[in-house]
Amino acid sequence: MKQLDLRLLILIVFQLFVSSIKSQTYDERINEIMNSVLRNDKQQSPRDLAEKAKNGDMDAMFELGVCYRKGNRGVEGDQSKAALLFKKAADNGHAQAQYYIASYYENGLGGLPIDSVAAYRYYTLAAKQGDPYSMIQLGEYYITYKGVNNAKEECLQWLERISEGKYVRNEDEEFRSVSDAEYILYYLYQGNEGIAPNTSLSMSYLLKAVNHGDDSTPEAWNELGECYLNGKGVGKNKQKAIEWFKKAADLNCGLAQGNLGIIYYNEGKYDEAFPLLRKAAGEKDDENDPFDIQFWPSPKAMRILSACYKYGRGTKVDAVKGEYWMAEAAKNKEKNALELMKDK
Repeated sequence: MKQLDLRLLILIVFQLFVSSIKSQTYDERINEIMNSVLRNDKQQSPRDLAEKAKNGDMDAMFELGVCYRKGNRGVEGDQSKAALLFKKAADNGHAQAQYYIASYYENGLGGLPIDSVAAYRYYTLAAKQGDPYSMIQLGEYYITYKGVNNAKEECLQWLERISEGKYVRNEDEEFRSVSDAEYILYYLYQGNEGIAPNTSLSMSYLLKAVNHGDDSTPEAWNELGECYLNGKGVGKNKQKAIEWFKKAADLNCGLAQGNLGIIYYNEGKYDEAFPLLRKAAGEKDDENDPFDIQFWPSPKAMRILSACYKYGRGTKVDAVKGEYWMAEAAKNKEKNALELMKDK
């Protein structure tokens, strides 16, 4: 009987605890976070932030949210608390907080539901204040979330504003380069995602992205290399293509490594081609090696790597690996690999 009474008591206490949490207002939960920080003398910097935030300083509110998001400056990481603080600051007009809470809604972080409409709304609020991250996110939104009303024209406009330098620079944050926006514009004006094709405008954005010389967008360098290799929008120039492929390949762009490896393979330079093809396909020396290819591996490189193993070009013959990489290429919908696998 005593054991049953104890269980009942625990259940009642637990229910009271849960109901007390549910009954808390939004502001009460914010104040509870502030007070918990203020009670900890070891967290001097977050302490100052909490005091300022309690007095309505939205910059401090945002910074405290960053502390919880990253789990730094003596504060234990807590995405739920970060979300509360970001939302409070965002709803009071803080642009960076609007960007962060938008990303939380987009990805369902901090206990928030995935809500593309809420994310779009907060990205738009931040972008209107000149936040460059939000402008780029809005540009990508058209590609990802076609259900958002009027996204097409608005998103293009935000990307174009980034390209024109019409944004507020914030040196405290690592900014995704304008070349990101320009590369997306190149992709869209190629006639993708329902945008009317405009070859000259598309190429102008690709050249802008490349000329910024920003190593955050090596896929733009690879794309220019492909343009030179195939005479697309520029005159055919294999040497220039190789130069751009090398630049992108040095930054672990898998497609560029594949393109360069295939050129060397076709020239009979198997010893040079093989290591590039391995990298482009994503083959590792050991299962514990990190997979460090940026963006995505190259299906065509997988097919050519299969041939290297099958015929011993640049490496010793390995029929098992040859079959494996042909199957991987087909799995990744590489056209020639699909045809070859059909015959088996």
